[in-house]
Amino acid sequence: MILTTARNFDMSTFAKKRDIVVSVFIMIISAGIFYSAVDFPMGAEVFPKFLASSTFLLSMIMLINTIRVYSKIRLTEEVIERQPEEEEKHSILPLVVFAITFVYVALIPIIGFFTISFLFIITIMRLLKVKGIKYYLITLFILIGGIYFLFVMQLNIPVPQGFLI
Repeated sequence: MILTTARNFDMSTFAKKRDIVVSVFIMIISAGIFYSAVDFPMGAEVFPKFLASSTFLLSMIMLINTIRVYSKIRLTEEVIERQPEEEEKHSILPLVVFAITFVYVALIPIIGFFTISFLFIITIMRLLKVKGIKYYLITLFILIGGIYFLFVMQLNIPVPQGFLI
């Protein structure tokens, strides 16, 4: 249903401001990471610079899309109605994911990288309401198996081990 109420328009204005602030914040962080990687030894700076550049580029795309999409909404002043409880769920989800990620990073040295990563992936997928065990198994196999193969077997980089694994 399409509405032109001031309340819903204010919510879209809030979402626009939030998206703009987040994308600019990520662009600033990416630029800082890129700048700090300049001092890395020759060859070691390539990967951090690549990640920072990629993140900066994706944030810039997000900023452009946000401005483009919300300018169309502003011109027509039409907003798709959302149920208030659905809006509240979506607004708290990033905070919940951030909190879970913070706990995940804090528990890596205690529990072990692979064990806590396994639990983290399952928790996030359940939070995002992924249905079907095959999606869980495929995701876990690709992520955990890929990280193990690349970092432990190929690059011989040790991962943090805790009391479990």
